[in-house]
Amino acid sequence: MTTGVVTIRQVIVEDAAELLAWFASIQGDAGLVGRDTLPTLQEEREWLKPRVEGIRAISYVAVGANGIIGMAGLEARPRSKTNHCATLSISLSPGFRGQNIGTRLMEHLHAWVRNHEVVERIQLEVLSTNPGAIRFYERLGYTHEGRRIDAIRRDGESIDLIQMSLVP
Repeated sequence: MTTGVVTIRQVIVEDAAELLAWFASIQGDAGLVGRDTLPTLQEEREWLKPRVEGIRAISYVAVGANGIIGMAGLEARPRSKTNHCATLSISLSPGFRGQNIGTRLMEHLHAWVRNHEVVERIQLEVLSTNPGAIRFYERLGYTHEGRRIDAIRRDGESIDLIQMSLVP
């Protein structure tokens, strides 16, 4: 278990290079859907801009003594009939799980939704093979909405995605 002070703050565009290095370090984590390829530094900067503005999207990072150890974000749906929904993503370095850091990141996201003029609902998908993450979301009040059968194929394995949501 890793201890020490961890700060939660909104992401800034200047985090792009460090975020890319951190994403690369957790790519092999079996609990994550992951990316096929990492974006370029410029693509990452462009992706961060709306999350810094905090209008339709928001992201927070968890920063430990040696840099970024986690990130959580929400992105509102673009269409008017679904723009009250935001899709959640969260990742935390394995050595920092079980220390309330994920909960702290989620509390920031929930507060953003409660104060947002349009977004009211958080939705997510989690790998069926990640029971720890499913329990984490359940503890925070997320409810099961559905299951996408055979939604992910990784190393020849078929994995379902569990759909969950919350109205904070």
